[in-house]
Amino acid sequence: GLVVRGALRAPSSEQATQELRAWVESLRRDKELGTLFGSIKISSIERPEDGNSLRFEIACNLKEATP
Repeated sequence: GLVVRGALRAPSSEQATQELRAWVESLRRDKELGTLFGSIKISSIERPEDGNSLRFEIACNLKEATP
């Protein structure tokens, strides 16, 4: 699989969370990625005390090989 880690800044942590969820949803709908990964999901979110950012981890699990 693949793990993507990063940070996202926005005017509020709530908006950053909404943007992250929208990005993950667009990854799930991507035609090329959809053929590779069985699941793409947010596996971790940390909200630092500054209130306008978050750190995240997205897990992309490969599809099972078909015989």
